[in-house]
Amino acid sequence: MLRNLIAKDLILGQRMLALNGGIFTLYFAALLMLEHVAAGGYAAIAGLMCAFLPVTVIARDDKFKANALICSLPVTRSAVVLARYIQGLALGLLGLVVAFIVGVIAPWSALDTAELLTGCTVMAAVTVVAITLALVLPLLQRFGFIGLLGFLLAAQFLGVVLMLATMALEPANFFRHGTSAAILSVRRLAVWVYAGLNTPGFAVVWTILLGALLTLSFWVARMAFARRDL
Repeated sequence: MLRNLIAKDLILGQRMLALNGGIFTLYFAALLMLEHVAAGGYAAIAGLMCAFLPVTVIARDDKFKANALICSLPVTRSAVVLARYIQGLALGLLGLVVAFIVGVIAPWSALDTAELLTGCTVMAAVTVVAITLALVLPLLQRFGFIGLLGFLLAAQFLGVVLMLATMALEPANFFRHGTSAAILSVRRLAVWVYAGLNTPGFAVVWTILLGALLTLSFWVARMAFARRDL
């Protein structure tokens, strides 16, 4: 049944997947033209975009009010949610493969291939995909397309807040000091994790943590979808 649910989304959403996949591939190629793009930054951006590739397909059911029809079939709501998680991870990782291939074969790429294909860079991209899906899918299962829009608006608002927080204010300003310290702490944490992914033991532990996060996200999404009025 899981295979049929995934096949249904892939067949019905094949045009959207092809269109978005083509646009994303062109964006990856254009991103490589930047002189100062780093392997880690490229991997993070690619991971974020590849995470939203399956999200657009999953949101399609809500957009066309198809969830009620799907749940009227001999399939549980838990199976529907599980299929969407499997599909999301599979398409997200497939998108990363394309992004890394573009990064390697593009003749104008300024990225060092050896740096791009290191374990920490690959794991960084996978981390972004996993965390993004873990945050977005429960909202999508509970609130549908509105939940996706809410997440995007919240992310945009957070970006604006962070940008304003880094602007030059009075050095004595307490809020600037506190915000800057918070931003610096997040940056240090990201750098620490990125560096630690070079260590096999840390990478294994980090992979387990990502799996636990996705599992928790799945349970939340399953409960949210089970209680949703279709």
